[in-house]
Amino acid sequence: MASLTQDLLDLTTRLGGQTTEDPFGKPVLLVALAITRQMDRGDIGFDDIASVIGELRDAAFADRAARLGAYVGGVDLTAS
Repeated sequence: MASLTQDLLDLTTRLGGQTTEDPFGKPVLLVALAITRQMDRGDIGFDDIASVIGELRDAAFADRAARLGAYVGGVDLTAS
């Protein structure tokens, strides 16, 4: 699933960069259309998208937790 996640992130980066060529283009709509086309072709399914969303959610949560831990100094689990 990590490969699909990376593929979709790359797609988002590529389509998001097209706004320099077409300032009226909406990157979110372009990505949604590209994903919908992949789903229509049967290349990916709903469960694949749900897994990607879960993977991105978990990564964002871990990143946020690490940043909060660094900000407040973390927790010493060995201290009583």
